[in-house]
Amino acid sequence: MQLRQNARGHRLVHGSYVLSELPHLPGPTHSVFDLFAAAAAALSPGGELVLLGFAAGGMVARLRALGLDDRVEGVDLELFGANVFHRVARDWAGAVRVSQMDAEQYLRPRRRRAACVVEDLA
Repeated sequence: MQLRQNARGHRLVHGSYVLSELPHLPGPTHSVFDLFAAAAAALSPGGELVLLGFAAGGMVARLRALGLDDRVEGVDLELFGANVFHRVARDWAGAVRVSQMDAEQYLRPRRRRAACVVEDLA
């Protein structure tokens, strides 16, 4: 996994695949993930949003730009991207907690409902 910086923010890449795009400020990155964030913001009744496959948390930038300030629970097998997220987004991230574990391990004992679950476990 590599972290590449550009004028707009950071990209977390693995080989030739972009795992996450994290802008310096909340906003779109003009990728398909903007659509996922818009759907989550539009369809979520409010409350906790769960991101399975957090990577570098680029989805949070889009959600915050759309005005969604719900608490975000992230889950990922690797925390490299989450560490980048917390460093880059600390001023605008809002309530975000990321756990290092398998998504099934996270979901199985969970008793409370999430307002929205976004799955990106490629």
